[in-house]
Amino acid sequence: MRPLLLTFLLALAVAGCDTGGPTEKTYPSAESFPAVAVVDLFEVAPGRYNVEAVVVQVSVCPPDAICEIPDSILVADAVYEDPVAPAFTLFVEDARQFREGGRYRFSVEAFDADGGPPYAIRLLGYDRL
Repeated sequence: MRPLLLTFLLALAVAGCDTGGPTEKTYPSAESFPAVAVVDLFEVAPGRYNVEAVVVQVSVCPPDAICEIPDSILVADAVYEDPVAPAFTLFVEDARQFREGGRYRFSVEAFDADGGPPYAIRLLGYDRL
């Protein structure tokens, strides 16, 4: 009886686990906006731009947790070793749809959140390259 109960509990635990695997895309495809490099993104006028970049880090709020910081991805021109390399954080609906090390074309909106550069950046759409 004990082995059967243990097997049942183990199966239940595995079935209830979030594997952290990819989820469906929740954003539209990237659009035809002017291209800008990550390093230049915070110097441009407010507007909509395309940025080709690598996802350096994916941060996911665990299921059933109360998180103060929403899901986000850290984006840079390339996977970097330099801790001061140009990068920015995008807060996203479900970060599990992105892969660390994956290269993407992001359509973003740079907008004046506090009176001037550096701007806040909002994700509008993306395509994996």
